[in-house]
Amino acid sequence: MIDTDVSSRLAGRRRGLARSFFGVAVAVALLAGLVWLGFSAWQALHLGRLADVHRRWVTCQYVRNGVNPYPITLAALEHRYGRPGNRPELPLIYAIPHLTPAEAGDDPRIPTKALPLLAAYGPPEAVYPPPAQLLLSLTLGWLPEESIYGVWVIMNLALLAGLAWLMGRREPGAASRTPLAVAGVVALLLAWPPTQETVFVGQFSLLVAVCVLLGFRWLDRHEYAAGALLSLALVKPSLALPFLIVPLVRGRWRALAVVAVSQLAALGVQSYRFGRAPWTLLHQWVETAGYFTQGGQYTLQDLVIRLHLVGTPAALALEVGFVLAAWAWCWWNRNAADALLIDLLCFVSILWTYHEPYDFVIVLVPLVRRLATVPDAGRPARAVACLPALGPLVCLALATSRFIFNDESHVAAKVVRDVARLVLALGFAVLVVQAWRAARAASSQRGAAPARARPSLALAGQGQAA
Repeated sequence: MIDTDVSSRLAGRRRGLARSFFGVAVAVALLAGLVWLGFSAWQALHLGRLADVHRRWVTCQYVRNGVNPYPITLAALEHRYGRPGNRPELPLIYAIPHLTPAEAGDDPRIPTKALPLLAAYGPPEAVYPPPAQLLLSLTLGWLPEESIYGVWVIMNLALLAGLAWLMGRREPGAASRTPLAVAGVVALLLAWPPTQETVFVGQFSLLVAVCVLLGFRWLDRHEYAAGALLSLALVKPSLALPFLIVPLVRGRWRALAVVAVSQLAALGVQSYRFGRAPWTLLHQWVETAGYFTQGGQYTLQDLVIRLHLVGTPAALALEVGFVLAAWAWCWWNRNAADALLIDLLCFVSILWTYHEPYDFVIVLVPLVRRLATVPDAGRPARAVACLPALGPLVCLALATSRFIFNDESHVAAKVVRDVARLVLALGFAVLVVQAWRAARAASSQRGAAPARARPSLALAGQGQAA
């Protein structure tokens, strides 16, 4: 009896020490993350015309004035770089080349009414699809130029708070997280370099992540609203498009109808305003975006570049084929929990095409689902078992920082990037296998057709932790 009491006290003491250790680590990470976030926000306010949000605002001025921005962007890029894939020099995303008055006047693609805009703002960076350009021109485009930085910093901070709230919650019916676990989620979110990069450059990745995650939470109860959120997320189709596989697999046709109708209506409006057929606008957008897919890291774009397939039908077939294969796998394993399918699609979203560091915010969803259970459990053995995962996590965090992502001069940076590629490939492979195993297990238990499970984030990760 005495030995049992002693063992219980020792076990309780070990659990208390584990919680204390996590508490101190989380407190330090939170403090450092908040300081870093303040510095990122300050930098964003002073980044000026290099900010992504400013470049989107410039494009909005062309759209508001009824000028098709895609041919102008193409003209500026072709005058400087030639056709995609035919030169050693890569375009700089943050530096669309300017056109001289002679070049602008001699190019038939540039209409006369665009010349005052070119003189005032320079060429547009029209890399977003026509529906997204319309949405941005009706919102961001109406802001005064001097106010866009502050407004977007506030917006990104609000979106960051919303993302922390979404990731810190469990699905309805599950036990709530401990305060330590919630604090750990926030600390991980703040310590993740892509989060800080999004705030720093004034990007839209946090908007996409919040719309996707909230859309999945509402998909069962508020299907039309969920469809509107998923349509809004398509402001960045390179990040959001693969997530449409979930409502497709689950048969949420009303949500998909909202997405289709809103996107087609916006495309029709742009087609009418610019006097171009919808397919012509889409082709111009794809051509323009092709210039900026040549510096991708950690994605299929690496393979496209190495095989010299940039700008070819083979590159498009590879990327589209990858997404279709993901859809087929999710359909085949549709008995798996929605949370696991969403985790898998987070990796598909990152891997299928070109991305910059800020887009890797979405990788936090599967990471949080697995790591946030450690403080909840409070068991030293479980904490120790999770320590090996910290190595790949730290490597991926370093690889997505702005200092490593584009560093071609140091061997150590290249090594970190190669390890990050391996980590992403292994993570994707593990989730593929987990989805298959979970679907087989669910099928054997039910012995019937797949049920229409509620598509929630289920960030508890119950029974799915790696």
